[in-house]
Amino acid sequence: MTPYKLVFVFYLLVGGWAAPQGQTWLPVPADMKASVEDAARNAVDALSLRQLFSDSANFARVVSSAHLPHEPSHFYIVMDVDKGGQMKLVPIEVYKEDNSWKLLLAVPGKNRKESAPETLTSLTDIWREVPTTHSLVLEAAPEAERLLRTYIFEASSSPPTLVKVLHSETRTRDIASELAYLIDSKEANEQEVQDAAANIIRFQRQLVEKLSTKATALDDAEKTTTGTSASTGLVDSLDLEVDMLNHKIASEEERQARRRAEAERASEAAKLLQAQVTETQQELVNASPSAPASYLLMVATFETAAVPIATSFNKLILMYKTSGGSW
Repeated sequence: MTPYKLVFVFYLLVGGWAAPQGQTWLPVPADMKASVEDAARNAVDALSLRQLFSDSANFARVVSSAHLPHEPSHFYIVMDVDKGGQMKLVPIEVYKEDNSWKLLLAVPGKNRKESAPETLTSLTDIWREVPTTHSLVLEAAPEAERLLRTYIFEASSSPPTLVKVLHSETRTRDIASELAYLIDSKEANEQEVQDAAANIIRFQRQLVEKLSTKATALDDAEKTTTGTSASTGLVDSLDLEVDMLNHKIASEEERQARRRAEAERASEAAKLLQAQVTETQQELVNASPSAPASYLLMVATFETAAVPIATSFNKLILMYKTSGGSW
């Protein structure tokens, strides 16, 4: 049986409220507000139909919304939802496909990356909702049940059984975006290294000037018996400036070393990604610039035959393909 790796997260629809990172989100203009409300109402109906709410739920209002400039009907919405008599803030990502609204859950850990060079890429991942009958879901669901029984409930006398998958999404790697991000990251960090080097030289010159002025002030204080207080005050002031410059130099040196290391990591990751692209092109005829979906997110209902009554619960599960090609 194909090995899988899982990330289990207790399913909570109310996650972070900030729009997903890695993409440019714009505030929704007034002429799109009606579309946003329509999308939000459809999202609540779909979430209720899929039993992703523990209580009855009704749409109340849109609190905030944003959209992708290159995909105008792709919204990130934070809305008030009446759940069993209590008002809850619910974030959701919604996009239109084939004249129907599709849902993407806004949950922590969704963009977790495990395999190099993905750990260094941006979060510009292409998530798309897929039917629970999708071949990837049908393949992964039994493994999710097996691994849940083996590693999470290994000591339980009544391990859970997967009842049904309520929601599923796949993520496709956009290799072109990943490579562009890595190159941009490398260039930006190299520029930071150059900026830090320039600052170090500037601060060192200032330090030499201050030390020279201090030496002159000390020499004057030794030669004269008048004005000693003023000379001492000047020396004390210069000592503070010298300490500050030394601190700035140390800070810039630390910044230079950190940025140099990040530039090297981005460079190596880009080389690795390019090698992967070359290998894929050699293996596949007319290969697509985007690799096949390797990440699966799903919400599934499990049931335990506990005495005296059976207990059911929902789990959000993230399954991903390792760098070795196995699940």
